[in-house]
Amino acid sequence: MLEEISALAEGYVALLVAGPLFLITILVIIGLLVGGTLNPLRVFIYFVTPLLSVAFLLYLGQITASLGIDVDVDEHDIASRGPIDGGSEDTSQTEDATPSAAAATDGGHAARERANRQRLEWYTRLSWLRQAIVTPLRTVARSPDTVLYVVVPVGVVYVLTRIYLAATQGELDIRAIDDYLIHAILFVAGTFSVGEYLHSNRERRIERSLPDFIDRLADQTEAGMTLTRAVKEMNPDSIPGFQRQIQQLQADLQLGARTSEALRRTATRAESVLVTRAIVLATNALHASGDIAPVLRVAADEAQLDRRLAQRRRQELFIYQVIIYISMFVFVGITGVLVAIFIPSLPTGASVGPPSVGGAPGVGGIGSIGGSGGGPGRDAYTLVLFHGAIIQSLMAGLVAGRMGAGRIPAGAKHATILLAIVYGIMLLL
Repeated sequence: MLEEISALAEGYVALLVAGPLFLITILVIIGLLVGGTLNPLRVFIYFVTPLLSVAFLLYLGQITASLGIDVDVDEHDIASRGPIDGGSEDTSQTEDATPSAAAATDGGHAARERANRQRLEWYTRLSWLRQAIVTPLRTVARSPDTVLYVVVPVGVVYVLTRIYLAATQGELDIRAIDDYLIHAILFVAGTFSVGEYLHSNRERRIERSLPDFIDRLADQTEAGMTLTRAVKEMNPDSIPGFQRQIQQLQADLQLGARTSEALRRTATRAESVLVTRAIVLATNALHASGDIAPVLRVAADEAQLDRRLAQRRRQELFIYQVIIYISMFVFVGITGVLVAIFIPSLPTGASVGPPSVGGAPGVGGIGSIGGSGGGPGRDAYTLVLFHGAIIQSLMAGLVAGRMGAGRIPAGAKHATILLAIVYGIMLLL
């Protein structure tokens, strides 16, 4: 798989970074000198290049799909434990059929129990909101997607407000809208990158500590302890990166959960592929035999091997991420040369392209992008080049994250860095 991903990375750099750069440069030069290439250039930049990058991301996701496992808590096991009161009797008919009679004979116990169940149900539904407010960093570390619920509305409101203010002042044009959109994208992607960084650090800490946790369980089960007792007597502080998972696992066992169910809940809370694989192997062995120490040894070795393979993947694909960065620098450099040197050096009569968007030559200036100081056709080609650099930086960042970490969200930081560099160069030009 690593060899196949490496080959795909080389193909991406050649076909979707260097190839579009060559074609865009040729179309721009021909269009400025002869004319007639602006519309094909727009189609290629706005549609062909993004679609090809999305197709590459989807194909890369199919290849790496086997590296991920989706695990949920087994609801059948929870339901089999019965109601909260132990399942001693079924009170549903009494509560639903004759609530007033039940209240009269038992002193209102059924009504109070029904109200308590309703309160417990609402507490369970709103527990995620309470945890997000009380411990926001922990919530973001477990699920970085929660950041988007806050920053995306803020970004949308910012863009709409700035567009409204610019329109009321008569200063609205395509370049101003570009500025507002880039500001919002940088804010959303940058904030999400922080959450993704916290999530990745949490996942790495858990995966580094997982082999030690399983080895401890194997040592104690080999000494004659049951798996349940080994978990209950383990000191969480002895395994630094796994202490919270151990504490939650011990709490589940103390509240009466079966060992296999508690282990599955631990895998769900950990949200790690390596933890899931080890837990699945341990629970299957627990159902098959009472002597699970040898299986735990195998699970510990597998977790250690998986962690080393993930580290090897990051190391081998790091060079391709560097190549993507270098290719983007070359892309932006050639775009800058065309905008700052080649286009202004053309005589006015060479600008035979169609009028620029907005109809005013040289629109832009400090804090905006796309101003070239040339004729109308020059402005149109300049704007398309800048848009191409923006789109290419976003797509290249997402591809770099997918190749390096196997997840598209991991590319948010690369997209933010590349977009910030491209936008800074645009402002300088």
